[in-house]
Amino acid sequence: MIADGDYTPLTSGMPTQRWKTIETLAYPQGSSRLDFGIPIATIEKIAYPTNFKKRINGRNYNSYHFIHADSLDILARDFDNPVFDEYARRWRAYPEQWPDHPAYQGHDIQTERYQMKLRRPEADED
Repeated sequence: MIADGDYTPLTSGMPTQRWKTIETLAYPQGSSRLDFGIPIATIEKIAYPTNFKKRINGRNYNSYHFIHADSLDILARDFDNPVFDEYARRWRAYPEQWPDHPAYQGHDIQTERYQMKLRRPEADED
């Protein structure tokens, strides 16, 4: 059996809501070595998607997605690798789809990248 659960954008890991039976095996009593595969089709999510758990000024943001996209840009540039470039392009396009994504409805999340506003230090008064 393998743990399974639904994606929730405000959690950092998949909540186990149910268990999926992957395969049932018969084995003799005592110590046994079991070899079996896990079919990729039975696992909906290999890695849990990044979340919108970062709370800034009362709003939830997805900070990790943009960090990963930035890293892909750096890898594409530094290694002149078209595969990294393709994935960076894909990751940059995903946030445009977020406002309509069913998993994000009904949550207080911001789908754009957080833009920090720099404050100017007060001028020293003489």
